[in-house]
Amino acid sequence: MDYRDPGAITFEATIEKPEGPGAYVEFPYSALDSFGVRVRVPVHAMFDGSVPYTGSLAPYGGRHVLGVRKDIQAQLGKGPAIG
Repeated sequence: MDYRDPGAITFEATIEKPEGPGAYVEFPYSALDSFGVRVRVPVHAMFDGSVPYTGSLAPYGGRHVLGVRKDIQAQLGKGPAIG
C-alpha cells in the first residue's frame, strides 16, 4: 500500500484508558488528509520527546489511534505502578 509521507507531525494528546487493559492516544488529524489512506498506517513516534515507538496508527471508531503499551507508560511515569 502506498502512503503519503507528510513529514514529521507534532501534536499533544492525553493517554486515554478505557475499560480494559489497553491505552491509546487519539491522532487529532484526518489520516486520509495526512497519509492518503483510511487503513492502518505504520509510524515512528516519540512520546514526550524521549521515548521512541515504532508501530501503527490504527482505525478506531471513525478516527485513528496510537496504542500506548504498558512499558511505554511506565517509562513516561504515566501508567499504573509496577510493583
